[in-house]
Amino acid sequence: MTQILDILRKEESETLEFKESFGREAVETISAFANTKGGVLLVGVNDKGAVVGIHSTKNALKDWANQISQVTGGLHPSIEAFAVKSKKMVMIQVDENRIKPVMCHGRAFIRSGSTTRQMTIEEITRCVLAN
Repeated sequence: MTQILDILRKEESETLEFKESFGREAVETISAFANTKGGVLLVGVNDKGAVVGIHSTKNALKDWANQISQVTGGLHPSIEAFAVKSKKMVMIQVDENRIKPVMCHGRAFIRSGSTTRQMTIEEITRCVLAN
């Protein structure tokens, strides 16, 4: 729990992202982390690092894991639920992937500072040739 509180004090960066809900953008960020240096995605947290909470069931985390794996071609990040001040949130930890690029919905993403952006053709080519 101390680890979560320490993370919440930080600002979004190349390896940290806050999302209020889980959706397409969250999965794009996860693939970007895998294509860059890895990172932590906190779901149920606003851009300022305040826990807003999520409504999730036990099956929701399983569904998220399946969705991430299907959309990214097999990524299996660590997914853990927490309660902070009685509000639920989820921490998704992603390691840098050995084989790149990790695609998401047919596109490759990368972290640039605190943003997730689509990789250029040149970046994808360099990535493939480096493997």
